[in-house]
Parts: sequence; C-alpha cells; structure tokens
Amino acid sequence: MAVWWRNCAIVLVMALAGTTSRPAAAAMIGDADVAYHAIRTVLFKGQRYTGPVWAVPGEQRHEQTINGFRLVVILNSNTGTATAILPDLNVYASFPMSRDLDLSSLGEPVSHGTVAGLSAAKYRIEHEEPDGTGADGWLWVGAHHILLKVDGDYRTAGGKTVPVTATLSSIERGPQDPALFAVPTNMTALPIEAIAPFLGFKAN
Repeated sequence: MAVWWRNCAIVLVMALAGTTSRPAAAAMIGDADVAYHAIRTVLFKGQRYTGPVWAVPGEQRHEQTINGFRLVVILNSNTGTATAILPDLNVYASFPMSRDLDLSSLGEPVSHGTVAGLSAAKYRIEHEEPDGTGADGWLWVGAHHILLKVDGDYRTAGGKTVPVTATLSSIERGPQDPALFAVPTNMTALPIEAIAPFLGFKAN
C-alpha cells in the first residue's frame, strides 16, 4: 500500500490499531465482540474530523467528510480487507489490511482510566510495517475489546512523524443493520490510487 494512503487510513479508520486482521486464536485490536454504534473524533494536522462508527464482531464501518467528499471505510477482519467508498461518486476501492497486530501483542496494560464514561485499560503500542511506516503511542481499550481512544504518532516510510488522536463517544450497544457493512451494488471498482486524490492526498 502506498505511503500516502497509509496516512489517509491512519486518520480515517484508526489504522494505528484498528485495521489488523484477526489471527486464528487472538482478537484483532479494535474488533469488539459486541455490536455498537458510536461517534469518533479525530485530530490530525490541526483539523478535527467527526463521524459515526458502526461495528459488529469482525466488521466495522467508519464515515467521515474529507476535502468535501463523503468517505465510507468498511473493515472486514475475517477477510483481511478494507474498502474505501466515495458515495457521491459511486466508486470504491478495496485493499489488504495489516496482519501483524492482535490484542495479545500489546502485553499487559500500563494503567487504567476512563474514556467516554467507560472503564479503559491503557496500552503502549510500538509497531513498524515492512515498508517503514509505523505507530508509536497509546491505546485505551474498554470492555468487550472496544477501542475507545488512540493517541500517538504515525510515521511514514519517509520518516515523517504525524501526531494523531482519535476518541469514541456516545457509544450505544445493540444490533446493527448488516447492509451497513456491504458495498452498494451500484458502485464502480477503482484502484485505490484513483480515489485518494479526491480526498486531497498526494503521493509525497
């Protein structure tokens, strides 16, 4: 995956920890074992992005508005695939997710606290991908493996460090519509490189 898309993913789908595929015997970081809906607020390069999140075990849907375009990202940990959808343009692109992180890789929590009114365990995360991109920061994980907060630095393959914070709020557990996690039938598939420019991301 190109470096510029990793930057996009870190902001929009919490790729610091939330886009890893589930190993056979371990829970994916960010893959809760209950269904829920929440609001996520991301702080990135001085900008605030707020959008809804829907989740069921094995699948997540994240929505944001970036550069004037609505963006939907669907994560499927069972297939190890992420799908970015631009509903206004009726196009989408799918790409593989990292398979290197799971909840057991974090070790023991360093402390405990409260996020969005819920008890949370705080974990240290240090991770590097083969292309040189990486994450260095902290995760707060609540009951049922709900990833409540991410606060840390994302590192590009070129060595640039970008601070990122993402926090959930207004979390409501309950059944979610399965259609939320499917690509609409009227969409046209494109390579990920064709979608990123609409969101203002460049190759450098």
